[in-house]
Amino acid sequence: MNSLKNHLLISVPHMNDNIFRNSVIYICEHNLEGAMGLIINKPMNDISINDQKYMHHISSNQFDNLKIKSYFGGPILLEKIIALHTNELKTKTTVRLNNKISISNGEEIIRNMKENLSYKLFYGHSGWSPQQLEKEIENGDWLLQYSKPDFLFNISDERIWEVATKSLGINIVDISNISGRA
Repeated sequence: MNSLKNHLLISVPHMNDNIFRNSVIYICEHNLEGAMGLIINKPMNDISINDQKYMHHISSNQFDNLKIKSYFGGPILLEKIIALHTNELKTKTTVRLNNKISISNGEEIIRNMKENLSYKLFYGHSGWSPQQLEKEIENGDWLLQYSKPDFLFNISDERIWEVATKSLGINIVDISNISGRA
């Protein structure tokens, strides 16, 4: 399978996994070593009490005092802050993903945010071991869509999954309701 970097993973409607149900994930890296992505439509304030068990690395003070809207990027390394942003911002940790989008990590990124920059901050990320993501896609757990910066930053969180599924040109309810677990 070709690299899925800069693509969106769109969970199918019948996904049973609480973390990934109705999720849209931006794939930041995909190679022979596996894949890494960020759930772009789950603001931290929308994480349910049941899902907060994954948040044990984040102090309540850190969570309560956030002035910048932040997202649950996935269940891996929740103590790490990752910023998905346009290429106008560069720090020593910035990794360019394409000609418009980069990621950076660490608290330094928060201090360097600019007024006119499009960005999202994430706690944690999603990850897959070698061939795991490909197997989940073959199993019917995810739909794929190429990503555009406007989609990442300019659609409201509540509508991202719906807009992503409609952008595929299919009726999402026609998708089979049989799949495995992500």
